[in-house]
Amino acid sequence: MIPVDNIVFMKDNFPLLWDAYRETEAKQDSSLAVVEPSRTEGFPTIGINKEGRCYYLHSRYDPLKETQAIVNNVDVQDYEHVIFYGLGLGYHIQAFLNKYPHMSFSIYEPVPEVFNAFMSHFDLSNLDRHRLLHMAVEISEHDPRAFLEQTITQVRKNILFVELPSYKNIFSPQYNSFIKLFTQMVTNRRHSLVTDFAFEKRWIINSLLNFKYVLETPNILAEKADSFQGIPAIIVSAGPSLDYELENLRYIKENDLAYIFSVGSAVNSLLATGIHPHAQCTYDPGADNRRAVFARITEESITEIPLIFGSSVGFEVLRDYPGNKKFHMITSQDTISAFFLKLDDETQLDGVTDAPSIAVVTLQLLHKLGFNPIILVGQNLAYVDNRHYADGIAYADEIKVNTTGDGLIKIKDVEGNDIFTNSGFNQMRLNMEHYINHMDGVRILNTTRGGASIKGTEVKYLNQILEENVLNAPVVDPHWYDMPVTGYDHNYFVKRYRILKKDYEILEPHLQAVLNILNEINALKEKRDYKQLEQCWPRLDKAYGKVRQNRVFKIALRPMNRVAAEALAEQIPLIRFESNPAQKAERIVDLYSRLILGCINDMELLEPVMAELNDLVDVSASTV
Repeated sequence: MIPVDNIVFMKDNFPLLWDAYRETEAKQDSSLAVVEPSRTEGFPTIGINKEGRCYYLHSRYDPLKETQAIVNNVDVQDYEHVIFYGLGLGYHIQAFLNKYPHMSFSIYEPVPEVFNAFMSHFDLSNLDRHRLLHMAVEISEHDPRAFLEQTITQVRKNILFVELPSYKNIFSPQYNSFIKLFTQMVTNRRHSLVTDFAFEKRWIINSLLNFKYVLETPNILAEKADSFQGIPAIIVSAGPSLDYELENLRYIKENDLAYIFSVGSAVNSLLATGIHPHAQCTYDPGADNRRAVFARITEESITEIPLIFGSSVGFEVLRDYPGNKKFHMITSQDTISAFFLKLDDETQLDGVTDAPSIAVVTLQLLHKLGFNPIILVGQNLAYVDNRHYADGIAYADEIKVNTTGDGLIKIKDVEGNDIFTNSGFNQMRLNMEHYINHMDGVRILNTTRGGASIKGTEVKYLNQILEENVLNAPVVDPHWYDMPVTGYDHNYFVKRYRILKKDYEILEPHLQAVLNILNEINALKEKRDYKQLEQCWPRLDKAYGKVRQNRVFKIALRPMNRVAAEALAEQIPLIRFESNPAQKAERIVDLYSRLILGCINDMELLEPVMAELNDLVDVSASTV
């Protein structure tokens, strides 16, 4: 029977979980999990009756000795949060928390019947609620992902996984599925953090410097949304299998059988064989984008290929691109355009969501433009013959790989064979599958020979598509790119800039005020003047509140320092409950300083850009 105090704890702290769990009680198998005495008095174990046998979650002889072995085998160095998978009767959880009182934790129980036993025998008041982030019981198949998304999103530091060892064997299908999902989601988070750290400043600086091009060019989604209903399009990527399809692509282009959109380096392979795509798509914010992708177009002054660019693309590309046919799409990383732009007719601005690859971004674009079917060419997302780029790409030789190396992942190709990929390509594949899953009514054909299997696509090679007359008639409008410059509301832009400029002028003193308080906190910590230290917290909250409400901080400086900002937002609620005042002060100073100093440094980067925006405002004001 569950003690009243435990019921009160759940209702007060996890009411939704408790209500959901109570609804399952009538369906639970009361004979599955049975609490039995062990040979250590006062410390029972749980027997799991399964397939005619009884398996024990804890030792039948000495649960405490077993628990100590579990805790002693865990290396907590470099970790600040732990996920406990499998509760049993909670012995290992209590021992771990006693040994490592600084760590926050979350707990997950895959078996409701075991959770009932845990609730009946473990005193939940022993769990420090300030350290307990999340608790979950697996009631539906969606619970593992929901729990991990919630936990991994909130905890930006390394997460330690501690399972009750018996679960590996007794509940192996659920355990293996959870481990696979956990590994995948942690890997995704690492990629996201690395990407954020690498490009957090470039996304915003690019968006600011590119803003003049956005004002001067058509927004392809505003001008052409749903204009290509039922017309086939091809996304040409730079995978090794592109080499097999160049003649097929030439035939398609010469006979106007589909629109060809080149992404990334694939344009260089096409140009090497005399094929000009109908458009080149780009969104990469990096400075190397110009060299890696556009060097040939720039050096040879190729002006015939229209460019569709994401608004946060590396500004060097737009500055140097020789052609006049440019079209933009607003990307989710561009907070600048979202702040400044509004269409004259009040139509909601549409855009594309940032993704690990330009192919995924282009897939979103073509879907919104109405193309169907969408054909993938050269989308290998894996290694073929120790390489992952097609011929005709200048730097391909530099990155040939040996698939016997470490860090590679074995997956299935389109024909069910084993192939190797890396975590980056695998993330692109999973991201593409995510978007395809939400594209109802669109036929996605994967023609990539030896490429990764992509869920939601139909495998059909390009020669088969031609033989079966999937592409059977001319569909390309030679003037498809004739569209007016998008009519953004220039009066709205001018008003928004003037608001932003006022906030820009007061932001630096507000940042300095926060820094001064942090320096004071640090000095008081060194003097161990904890009484005065307590009086600093409300002052810090008030000073940072002024920064947080500033529009320049919101749309520019915070995104330029998103890793530090997110770490601050996620850790401060936990640090508030730190009982050691010196440690509390040290952690707060560290977290705030990283963000505030980064913002102060970035104010220098914004100064010339704000001057350029001011010139654009003068031009816009004269047209109003």
